[in-house]
Amino acid sequence: MRRLACLCLAVAALLLGAALAPGAPPKESPVAGAERRSRAMSGRELYVAYCASCHGLEGLGDGPAAEAMRMRPTDLTQLSHRYGGRFPTARVQRLLGGVEGLPAHGGKRMPVWGPVFIPLSPADGQAAALVDRLVHYLESLQKPPGGR
Repeated sequence: MRRLACLCLAVAALLLGAALAPGAPPKESPVAGAERRSRAMSGRELYVAYCASCHGLEGLGDGPAAEAMRMRPTDLTQLSHRYGGRFPTARVQRLLGGVEGLPAHGGKRMPVWGPVFIPLSPADGQAAALVDRLVHYLESLQKPPGGR
């Protein structure tokens, strides 16, 4: 009987020790992993990861998902032309940063790209840096009207 009590006590101590000991770090959520990987991406890499499926690799609105959409995705190479010859930097920053909504992107509360570009707080410089890299890349795609 005494042996059984000692064995039970030893097993309980082992279980308690295992529960209190630092174990493997908690698994990273898929969203957190995507956000972390995005932090190191260039503007082009961000575009390919988050925009090209709808807008196409060249920004013409002809991505693989475009045919399944009710509304054709915007030709991003013509943004400057549509805004009188000047690239609409501030507007694109507001759209990507979740300040201004765009129904085709799922609105500002739940954009199709998830929380990657939306700052967690006004002081979140990392999200702003991602938006700036992507905006700069979109500006580099601009072509003259009909200049495909």
